[in-house]
Amino acid sequence: MKSFEIEREIKNSDGNQFIQRIREFSVSTSIFGKNFLELKNHIQAELEPEYYLKLQNSRFSQQREHGQLETVRLMHNFLASAFSLVEHTRNYYRKNYDDGLAKFSGYQSEVDDKFTTNPLANFVKCFRQYMQHFQPSFISYQSNLTEELEKLKPKILLTRTNILLFSNWNSKAKEYIEELDGDLDILSVFTEYHSLINGFYLWFITEQGKIHKDEVVALLELEEKLKEHRLREMISEYTTSDKHSNETFRNMVMDMYALDIRNQIEVLPIKKQLEEMIFTLKKKGFINSFQEEKVRSRFVI
Repeated sequence: MKSFEIEREIKNSDGNQFIQRIREFSVSTSIFGKNFLELKNHIQAELEPEYYLKLQNSRFSQQREHGQLETVRLMHNFLASAFSLVEHTRNYYRKNYDDGLAKFSGYQSEVDDKFTTNPLANFVKCFRQYMQHFQPSFISYQSNLTEELEKLKPKILLTRTNILLFSNWNSKAKEYIEELDGDLDILSVFTEYHSLINGFYLWFITEQGKIHKDEVVALLELEEKLKEHRLREMISEYTTSDKHSNETFRNMVMDMYALDIRNQIEVLPIKKQLEEMIFTLKKKGFINSFQEEKVRSRFVI
């Protein structure tokens, strides 16, 4: 079998199809994560004690308003990516698992627990609608009273009064609002929601790994087969022509080893490295005596 035939088998394998689906799906989770980090970093910068105190001066009111607008923009981005991810997940599940085979039996119960009946998830869902009526002035910068800068604990809040101006909160979202201790800490609620989403997707991807375990194992075996096949081809060409350099030979042989073993070998003198490589190649049946002699002759120690 030629290398290209093994490559084609890998490309068409169920395991490879699964890995490609996961990679494509991870784009949505990555965008969600990056939007959260942008929002978090912005808010933390706004709340840096010295900068926060500066913004309280009326001379910097325009700068404070710009910060409020940026907060709103990043909130919009975060919420948009969150619900894009939810929709992507729903479509992904329907396409790959909702076929009556019950391969993913725990999916719906996990969705119900993390989203359908969860007060926080429902609050954020309704909050996206609320944002359509949202004004930057709704955001409030508040802090504790202290004369010591290191003890200053500023927050960016959404007042309970402004939250209650919106009338379309569902029953679960209202539960979350009722449990609030005063006003809504924007960073706190989105951090909590980010954690909830991350937990769900860690479970979602882990469960898929279990479902497709056999396909992934078969894929890894094919990849190892291809790696060995390419190594044999390289050794054949290396010992019969000048097509490959010593460095190419060394690197491809080193790829056989686990990383920790490779690190141990690479610190050895080159002569000992060569002996170790030849020993391993002979043990695995990758070279014959003729090839061993050619390998030794090409390395000048």
